[in-house]
Amino acid sequence: MICTQYDSPVRAFRADFAGEYISASHRLFLADQGTLPQFSCPGAHAQNGAAGRKHRHILETSCFTTLL
Repeated sequence: MICTQYDSPVRAFRADFAGEYISASHRLFLADQGTLPQFSCPGAHAQNGAAGRKHRHILETSCFTTLL
């Protein structure tokens, strides 16, 4: 069984719709472990989280101030 560092089982496996994660053998392995596979929709755009927005803001702000 797959467990985390706190000895609790992995309940869900989230990934994009990449080829290495959608194979039948990988889905069978997750089913054997009792893990629910969750995939994003094919063709959906990736969405940046809060960390990505903050990083982009810092980069844009620093680039803007160096131009002045």
